[in-house]
Formats: sequence, C-alpha cells, structure tokens
Amino acid sequence: NMRVIPPRYTNLPPYDLEYSNAVLVPEGSHMQWYLKIENTLNCELYNGFTNRTITPVASNTYSFSEYIINPYDLAIRLHSPYNTVKNDTVNMHIQILTDNKPSIAVDVLNDTLHPGKIYINGVYSDDYGCSDLKLHVVQTSELNTTQNLKSQQLEFNSSKGQHVFYHFLDLSVYDLKPGSRLQYYFSVTDNDAVHGTKTVHSNTFEYRLPNLSEALNHERQVQHQIDNS
Repeated sequence: NMRVIPPRYTNLPPYDLEYSNAVLVPEGSHMQWYLKIENTLNCELYNGFTNRTITPVASNTYSFSEYIINPYDLAIRLHSPYNTVKNDTVNMHIQILTDNKPSIAVDVLNDTLHPGKIYINGVYSDDYGCSDLKLHVVQTSELNTTQNLKSQQLEFNSSKGQHVFYHFLDLSVYDLKPGSRLQYYFSVTDNDAVHGTKTVHSNTFEYRLPNLSEALNHERQVQHQIDNS
C-alpha cells in the first residue's frame, strides 16, 4: 500500500491508498510505498529521472519514499532470482493536485449623505487557507503626482474555504485636497509553502474630490434648482 503525507500547511491528515496505476496527491506531498513481494531478487525504482535499487527492509518487504513536486511516471521493476522466470514491472502515473491562487471579490456602497464614507463587503477564499488580507490606498493630486502607497492590515480568517469580510472606509483620514484622486483595492495572500505565497488583487475603486471650480459650479446648480422649485 501507499501512505501520503500532505504538506503541513494544507492541514490535511496523512492517509493511505491502495495500489492503482494512477494516483492523485497534493503537490509537495511525501509518499511512502510498502511492498510485499515474494520470489524477488531485488526491486529497482525508476522515477523518470533516476534509477535506484531498493533493498528489503524485512523478509519479502520493500519500502521507499518520494517527494512529489511534479507529475511523473513511476516504474517498479522486480528482478526474479530464477533465470527461467521473466522480470516484472509495475507502472504507476502520479498526478498532483496543485495549490490554486486565492480569490477575492469586493462590493462598495458610497454614503450619498456623507461623501467620502464608504461601506465595503467582500468575499475571499483559498483551497488551503490564507495568510494575509490588506487594504491598499494610492492618492493622486490634481497634478497627477502620486504619493506613496498606504497599506492597512485587516483581520482575516486563515482557514481554507470562503470567508466574508466587512470594512468601513473613511476617506477624511487621508486629508484629500480639492481635485485630488484616491484609488483603493484589496489583496489576499494564500499560504503556499511549496512555491511561495501567491497574492491576488480585487478590482480597483476610485474616489475623486472635486476641485474648487467644480465645487462652485455644483453649488450654483443646486441653488438654481432651489430657486426654480
């Protein structure tokens, strides 16, 4: 039989598999094989890259292990001690279950009575769990001069699956000047310990503060509507 030990960061428990000519295991797993073979001189293993001889660990018992990072074909060659008996080969195709990128989707609701007050709800998910959730804000002046990126750490659920988050964004804390523009987005990062963490971004949202001329025109339009009502 075979024992699969998934990477620790997946939080998946070790499990056993019976022999099959094709198996699917999480990427980065440690696999152990235990073979009961009789009338065999030795056992030779070829994993597509290297060829090595496996010696028995007990009478008629062979064991070996492999670190699974890429899919490949495994050949186990059994050599008979008898010249009249043909050697045998057991083939197995090992497929990997890759760690997918996380995902995030965000909806925003602007407070029409209080400009600059924004209510946000979002959903993020990952197949094995997340390690980070952030808000990123970029402020641009009326002359298109971009200031430094500001990031804010948000609370998040690190377990696998889908999770909902809520956030209130008060743009007054960024001291916006007339005519300046503010863009913001969210990022979520997974916990991939095999290839390194992967980060994805939400859509980018924008808020623009009217310049003085636009603000005066707006006030005139409002006053005109009041006068004609």
